[in-house]
Amino acid sequence: MLPQSPRKSLSSLFSGRARGQSLLEVIIALALVGIAIPAVLTAFSTMLKSTAHLTDHAQRLELAQSQMEYIQAQEYMASAQDYFLINAPDGYSIEITSSVISSYRYPDGRQAPGGVQQIDITVTGHYGATELEGYKIG
Repeated sequence: MLPQSPRKSLSSLFSGRARGQSLLEVIIALALVGIAIPAVLTAFSTMLKSTAHLTDHAQRLELAQSQMEYIQAQEYMASAQDYFLINAPDGYSIEITSSVISSYRYPDGRQAPGGVQQIDITVTGHYGATELEGYKIG
């Protein structure tokens, strides 16, 4: 004779504590979800703001470096206002100041006509300003 497999009736499967969730368990689960969702949304919002600030800083630094390279490629000018500016995107501005800090002699002994000029570039963007300092020999 073959052993019979144990079969349970449908009513015996749901007897006792196995019937479902109690009201207390559902309330606790909803409370946990209610606490977790705002925390996740706050973290996501903070991450987006941080990303915007970092992107703006990178853009300002790139603009300042590009402007400095553009000035280095130009002829020596006595005044910062004589240097040409690159086109800054909307929301950004570029300001240049310069000052002669010393006279300069080339390695062969000749006096440089303009000396050493300190170039200061300030790029202002959406979330602040970035300054870059460089030097140009006249």
